[in-house]
Amino acid sequence: MKKVYNKMEAQIHSCDVKELGMCGEDVSDKELKNKLESCGYPVKKRLITNKNYIMREIAGAPLLISVGQEIADFCGIINLNESARILWEALEKGATREELIEKLRGAYDISTERACQDVDSTLKILLERGMIAYV
Repeated sequence: MKKVYNKMEAQIHSCDVKELGMCGEDVSDKELKNKLESCGYPVKKRLITNKNYIMREIAGAPLLISVGQEIADFCGIINLNESARILWEALEKGATREELIEKLRGAYDISTERACQDVDSTLKILLERGMIAYV
């Protein structure tokens, strides 16, 4: 079922933007995001993989390999389990935390709470190692 266009909804959002005091101004994406979040409009953050890490399947095992400048910081290979592979493939295209949680829930019969824990622990490791970043 298609959503019916609601002109009132569009007008309300238009008024909200005017209230931000930024209409007609040339502002950066970062400034706009900060202003929107300070006014209670959360902007979903997307995560994406660092292009200096690539996933390759070797002997049936998904592996992350450092390339380029990252070799100096991390010269090694990371063996991914199947759930980490699902998350990495989604992160290569760019994904929000919520999208990653749904990817895991779609692949496995797990609770939202369990999916949140798994996604959060994986993201923490990848962020700490500089393998992914917010965009």
